[in-house]
Amino acid sequence: MINVYYKPDENSIFGSEKLSYKNTENIKLDKIYFHLYPNFYRNEDKISAMGNINSIYPEGFNPGQIDVIDAQVDNKTVKWDIESQDKTILCLNFTRPVNINQKIEIKIDFQEKLPYAYTAFGTFNGIACFENWYPVLCVYDSGGWHKEAGSAIGEPNFSEVADYEVEINVPKSEIVASSGKCIKEKDLDLGRKSLKLKADSVRDFTWFSSKFFDISQKKFNGVTIKSYFFSKDAAMGIKAIEYAKNAVKLFSDKFGKYPYDTFSVVETYLYGGAMEYPTITSVGRQYYENKDSKLLESAVAHETSHQWWYVTVGNNEYKEPWLDEAMATYSEYMYFEKYYGDDDLTQRLQTGIKNSNKHPGDSVDKFRNIDEYNNTVYLKGAYIIDEFRKKVGDSLFIETMKGYYDKYKFKNASISDFLDIVKNVCGSETAEFIRSRL
Repeated sequence: MINVYYKPDENSIFGSEKLSYKNTENIKLDKIYFHLYPNFYRNEDKISAMGNINSIYPEGFNPGQIDVIDAQVDNKTVKWDIESQDKTILCLNFTRPVNINQKIEIKIDFQEKLPYAYTAFGTFNGIACFENWYPVLCVYDSGGWHKEAGSAIGEPNFSEVADYEVEINVPKSEIVASSGKCIKEKDLDLGRKSLKLKADSVRDFTWFSSKFFDISQKKFNGVTIKSYFFSKDAAMGIKAIEYAKNAVKLFSDKFGKYPYDTFSVVETYLYGGAMEYPTITSVGRQYYENKDSKLLESAVAHETSHQWWYVTVGNNEYKEPWLDEAMATYSEYMYFEKYYGDDDLTQRLQTGIKNSNKHPGDSVDKFRNIDEYNNTVYLKGAYIIDEFRKKVGDSLFIETMKGYYDKYKFKNASISDFLDIVKNVCGSETAEFIRSRL
């Protein structure tokens, strides 16, 4: 449960996060770790975004941050430490070890400031974006706690699935788009309102707030698809619903049923691209303003596919970004193949082969710049998936993708896990064929 009070006039929030945690590991735990992602916005060189600082911060760089006020375990205050040079890891020290299968209740109070910028965590011209805005539990697995550093290239996301209840206190004029759905709205004093939101089996919870949003929606096969957009971009905003509907239909048929009952596309000031979150995606306004609607369609198709590759089947996007980004790019290719018989994306994939001598399976820190990362991970990576599909044929390719989705639904997977599915469906030689290209 997270309670949050948002002040648009101050670009700030106060929040209180309550987390029910069960130690499902095979050892006792004497501490627990959380990511403090907003602190990546303290320094110019750590911000993960397309473009340079001058492009992203139209009024000059201004920092964003999160500050922990208090932390409790089972209603008792505990000692906490802020780790890493960037202050992006929170460590809570237990007064006594948490036993295997023991449950504890964690409460963290925090406050934060949003940067005024075209960023995924930030606000500009009355549109506020809250990506990874609360303390996010680090993943613990056979390798221990994952506390990977942030990077100006790619995304640092890696998290477990959980059920979220979020209560947001905002001015009455604000329209909120979020992961999951609103189950209760209540008017409050002083011109404010409270929204109770719920999202089950998601990796994180993201929301957007603005008094300038127009909304359109359509129900399709039990899924409510919403589009939030600026009024001047209404024609494109309505088209976004159709693009999302077509994508949900195709990917449900090819990979496995979309597991949620809502999906939203939100127009924002995000610079240079679009970004995926559970049941919702942010798409930069440049896609809406461009006369070529296929650019918006491409962004919506790509980000919608991330509901399968990253949201439902998770992975460590810092260590193995290929696993979700190449799959999303190839899913985008399949979208245009289905609805247009289009070979434009085939040419794009070949561009990645020509322009990169790097390995798509590398971690984010191996890439020197965003162009090298995009050409290698997105394009060259998707080209390898295309090679795989052509090698085994459509039937075995789809069987592999469905098998991967089914086995790791609401779990985290690795490249090795994916190749094990390939091996089981298509044989060892095919799995090695893919591995050798990564």
